[in-house]
Amino acid sequence: MQKRAFTMSNAAGPVVWSRHANHLVCGALAVLLLSLGALAQTPRPENEFVIRNARIFDGSRVIAKGDVWVKNGMIEAVGAGIKTPSESA
Repeated sequence: MQKRAFTMSNAAGPVVWSRHANHLVCGALAVLLLSLGALAQTPRPENEFVIRNARIFDGSRVIAKGDVWVKNGMIEAVGAGIKTPSESA
């Protein structure tokens, strides 16, 4: 059986690809596209933390030793002695 080749030209001249190389490139592209799809469907993990004993100024008053609760990048609560749901349980 004669080996077939895929030929394409560019500015440097003809480029010859074997079928095996073509299958490898297509397979790598398929794996890349499937992995990108899986990453898009992965939910973000919840990220939450509390900053304790912070000096907080809200524009009109100062809380000398307050707490700031941050959940998923957003401030959930600010005040003195706040309790998070994880601390309540």
